[in-house]
Amino acid sequence: MRRISAILFLSLLLLTKTELCQLMKLPVLMEHFREHGEFYKDFSFLRFMREHYFNDDTKDPDYARDMQLPFKTNAGALLICNSHLITIPFHITLPTVPPAQPLLYHPHFHPSWIPAAHYNDIFQPPRCC
Repeated sequence: MRRISAILFLSLLLLTKTELCQLMKLPVLMEHFREHGEFYKDFSFLRFMREHYFNDDTKDPDYARDMQLPFKTNAGALLICNSHLITIPFHITLPTVPPAQPLLYHPHFHPSWIPAAHYNDIFQPPRCC
């Protein structure tokens, strides 16, 4: 019973919220192919598909009927956005951070390079390395 209900709900979701609802228009496709078969002799299904789906949409006398075929128009189902917000209560405990330690003076640290005043000048002669 769970499997049947899962399949039912999944198919309901796919047929209403995606473009799979276009598959419900397949009988219209077969009926329109039959109409073309009666009008034209030696009319193949591949020619029908090429004429209705791969050629540009020219406004012929049965243009309104052509637009009823599956995947010719957008059903607008993909434009619907359903969002469900489920709040889950939780508590975050952050560890306490000790206060910042002051910088200590290290008397044994001597930098090897101390900039001089003439090094800050913008116009300097070229140097090697």
